[in-house]
Formats: sequence, C-alpha cells, structure tokens
Amino acid sequence: MANSIMTDSFDCGAPAPAILVVEDEPMIRMDVADGLREFGFQVFEAADGAEALQILNQTPVSLVFSDVQIPGDLDGFDIARHVRAYLPLVPVILTSGFVRPDDAPPDLVDIAPLVAKPYDLARLVERFRAALSPTHAPMGDLAR
Repeated sequence: MANSIMTDSFDCGAPAPAILVVEDEPMIRMDVADGLREFGFQVFEAADGAEALQILNQTPVSLVFSDVQIPGDLDGFDIARHVRAYLPLVPVILTSGFVRPDDAPPDLVDIAPLVAKPYDLARLVERFRAALSPTHAPMGDLAR
C-alpha cells in the first residue's frame, strides 16, 4: 500500500517537506516518524511543547503534527495557536486518543483539524499531502 502512495511522491527537485511530530509517547513518536520517513518526508521529533517551540524557532518546517495532550506548560492546542500566530502558512494537524474532533476549541476548528487515535498512517500521509498542496482546501475540510 505504501508503494501506491509513494508513486505520488514529491517534486524531485524540491527538498522533502519537513514534518514536526510532537508526541510524548516515545514508541508512537518513533513509529510515526519512521513511517513518515518511508513516505519521503523529513521528520523532526519533539516530546513536549517546549521542545516543539525550540524546533519551530530554529528549523523551517512544512507541517506540524501534534498530539493534543502532551506534558509541560503547552499542549497541542497551544502549539497550534503559536504556529497560527508566527508561522501562518504552516498547516497544523492535531491528534488525540481522548479529545474528539467536535471538542476542538472554536478558534482552531478551521486551522487545526483533529485526527482521532489510532490513525492509519497511509491516510494520515494523504491528509499531509493535501494540506501541503498549493491548492489545498481549508484545513477544516480535512477533518471530515
């Protein structure tokens, strides 16, 4: 299945899109990061909000994929708000095993769709590619 999605790969002349994966569970983070690399993405990993902000301040990323519930003072919603304020062209996709898509704060509904855990990596990659497309739909439409 990965091969069919891989054939729709990125522009050979352009660098691979860089995804920031923010996930506090090491095994989940590693599985997602490894899977995304297999699909041709560059991946940066953060275990909490502070580490995510440090990466965002030092490294250009194409998309942020963050768990909502992470340790520390910043949760995934806070990261999405930071990206919206300081990197408005960078799409954000949030995930949670506890928060339902309908529970997203009203200010984030259209800019940070919420994907329920567990998720299918191939389907997630499709969402990432759609969000990274120059003609992508509003982010709220991707949550459906």
